[in-house]
Amino acid sequence: VSPERASQAIEVLTLLVSVRRSLFSTDAERRRFLLHVMQGITDILETRRGLSDGGVYHSFCRLLGRLKASYQLSELVRVEGYKRWIELAANFAVDSFTEMNWSANSIHYILGLWSRLVAAVPYVKMDSRVKTDPMLDSTAPRVVLAYVEARVDFVDAVIKGDADVDDLDDEERVEEQLEQLPGVCRYQYRTVAGGLTEIFDRIKDTYLHRVGSMRTMRSMGGAGAAPSEEALMEIRACEQKMAWIVYMISAIIGGQSFGSSSTDPDHVNIDADLCRRVLTLMEHVDIQTTNSDGAERVDPRLEAALLYFMANFRKAYIGEQHGMPPPSTKDNPEATKTHRQKLFLQLFEHIGHGAHDVVVSKIIAKMCNNLRFWVDERKIIETTLALFSEMAWTYSSGNLLLQLEAVDHLLKNHTSEHFGFLRTLDNVRLRTRFYTALARLLFIEDDPDRFVEFMAPLIETLMMLRERTGEKSPEVMQLLVGVCRDLRGIALATNNKRTYTLLFDQLYPDHMGVFVSALEVWADVPAVTTSVLKFIREFVSNRAGRIKFDSCSPAGVLLFREASNTLVAYGSRISEFTPDNELALYPAKYKGVSISMSLLAACLDGEYVPFGVFDLYGDDCLSKALQTVLGLALSVPMEDMLSFKKLGTSYFHLMQLLFRDHLKFLTASDPATGVFIQLVRSLQEGLDSLDPRFSMHAAMAVDCLAAFFVRSSSKAGRDETVDRLHVHLSTEPTLFQELRNMLFEILVFSEVPNQWSLARPLLSLIVAADSIPEEWAAAAGSGPLQSFVDYQGVFISTQPPEVHERLAGQFEKLLTDVSRSLDGANRERFAQRLSHFRHEARTYIKFLQ
Repeated sequence: VSPERASQAIEVLTLLVSVRRSLFSTDAERRRFLLHVMQGITDILETRRGLSDGGVYHSFCRLLGRLKASYQLSELVRVEGYKRWIELAANFAVDSFTEMNWSANSIHYILGLWSRLVAAVPYVKMDSRVKTDPMLDSTAPRVVLAYVEARVDFVDAVIKGDADVDDLDDEERVEEQLEQLPGVCRYQYRTVAGGLTEIFDRIKDTYLHRVGSMRTMRSMGGAGAAPSEEALMEIRACEQKMAWIVYMISAIIGGQSFGSSSTDPDHVNIDADLCRRVLTLMEHVDIQTTNSDGAERVDPRLEAALLYFMANFRKAYIGEQHGMPPPSTKDNPEATKTHRQKLFLQLFEHIGHGAHDVVVSKIIAKMCNNLRFWVDERKIIETTLALFSEMAWTYSSGNLLLQLEAVDHLLKNHTSEHFGFLRTLDNVRLRTRFYTALARLLFIEDDPDRFVEFMAPLIETLMMLRERTGEKSPEVMQLLVGVCRDLRGIALATNNKRTYTLLFDQLYPDHMGVFVSALEVWADVPAVTTSVLKFIREFVSNRAGRIKFDSCSPAGVLLFREASNTLVAYGSRISEFTPDNELALYPAKYKGVSISMSLLAACLDGEYVPFGVFDLYGDDCLSKALQTVLGLALSVPMEDMLSFKKLGTSYFHLMQLLFRDHLKFLTASDPATGVFIQLVRSLQEGLDSLDPRFSMHAAMAVDCLAAFFVRSSSKAGRDETVDRLHVHLSTEPTLFQELRNMLFEILVFSEVPNQWSLARPLLSLIVAADSIPEEWAAAAGSGPLQSFVDYQGVFISTQPPEVHERLAGQFEKLLTDVSRSLDGANRERFAQRLSHFRHEARTYIKFLQ
């Protein structure tokens, strides 16, 4: 049989093994089926027939994994030949690990089999029907230690170039294997941990010896001071081997529920023994890197493994839910401790690196040094910042961090002078995450003075930029981009009135002009404009209702005025800009347009600005902002608007807000220009879009327009906005009926994920279209208007004759008890009827092409 057919046959077996228990008529029949499957697998394991082919081997590993997933261990143990099967399965696993070069893609299936087997042992012991020993006490440790040895030995093949792939560079594959380890390692934990530590100690001793010899050679000087290539390869091999062991220890530590009632005190001591070794290695690596000023950094893979350990250590132990004593217990060490707290103290006592706050302080110091010395390794910087953010996120761990001297020093020394990664433009996006984490820590406590001290370097940078306004140099650009990214990170961390007000008071009014000047000077440099606009957008966004000024304060109006100045400064300079390369159109222009629209939308939807005061007191900042941003929006072809998701989402969201609250501005345009009708037509494009975000916002905008027309028609001649709206609509009297017809057909014929959002404006459109005066149609020469009743006839005529009567009946039910009112109850009633109409009609109508 060809390997391809053999692989397909095993895949069929895998599917058969996966069949449900209910498909077998009796349990005896199912047991006979399992016996045949296990006999077949045993035969393949004995003869290894066909397993020399990679595809067949991979399919067979999947079959092994599926077998345990479909059958309980108690069922497997009772099958005749189980002992032989488990012995052969263990031998197969050990042999597979030694052939890592071509079996790497299948290793996680083998580990998954053994993880599931040991997880089921407690249930087997409770099953009185099982008389056979599962034989896992000896086989499981042998399998997992063989995996450890194989992973370590395979590093030598990687270093020498004899391996096809280095798994340490494949995060997904490493994670697949590691997630199977905790269960199988903890089954005979002392045995496995003993083997693991023996291997780790052996490699570490070799490593320290090689590094010590290299330093001795360098200190001696002379021609032979430089280490040989062979010596460097041995050191790198040791570092990569230790990386694997650290990954494994991390997975074991992280894959538990520490402090639960099932936690074994003996396992706590073993955990501590493993953690002590990794923490000692981490200290050594940190000292080595710091003393050499980054010249003696370890292999990036080992650094990534140490970060993985720190993340799992945090997940397993840091937090009051894991037994960490709250800060209040420091003043009362004799207080009664819970079971979890006792286990927690036992763990750190056996680790031997000090109390939990000392260990966490060492982890923070290690992360800080990563940010200083791994500037050129973006992945390490990203992972370090992600871990720091996680530690700062929760209240208990954040509170712990605030008590540490290392964190206090960090909050006082956080600029590029102390952290090299802040000086690199490639890392500019990571600055936002860094400052979000720092600010989140600061905001845990209500300490305005500490925040002022923290902001001092950033305020100093803003003052420097204000003095250098107009200077267009790389240094100014880097300062400007950096400080905007930093401030945006701080703004992201503000989530209530107290924290937002702290930031607002630092920036307004002295420093807001820096951002307007920057946009005036750097309007043609996307790196600058994006950073500035994104910060301002975040600064004016009222997330979680954080922007709340006192009733006597004009701060809301003043904040919007600054946002308006920013938009006008950018929009007036970028509107006529066209990049030479079409591929650069989005980053060079459209991205800025998108941010500008979302910035204005954030202001309009913030509910902290009484926009009516601007007209009342003759302030034109609102009209300038609206005109500028609307001009930018209209400069983008609708085809491009629909092509770029972020751009289109920003546009239709802004349209929703403008048609909801600012029709006075929209209708003020000259009807001869057709701008208002163009905007409504763009909503038509949005409704017909496949993107649910576009159609949702467009539907809301259409609903606002149609509802306003219906509700305000009685004000004609008395309300300027209403009169202007009528003038615009009179030029296109069929507009509402076109929107109505299109929306109805979308709802009936299309599979839309946001059906309720699209259904809401339909009733408004039906009433609005039927309210258009006939004289408008006559004046425009558009022919007679079509009522919804007329449209029903047209719709029915497009369907086969045999369904006409049923459709007519469905239309009658659609409007039963539905009035022409747009109150909430009537809308809800119509939406329910429409949903029923759609469900029924789609069973028999002919879908239009």
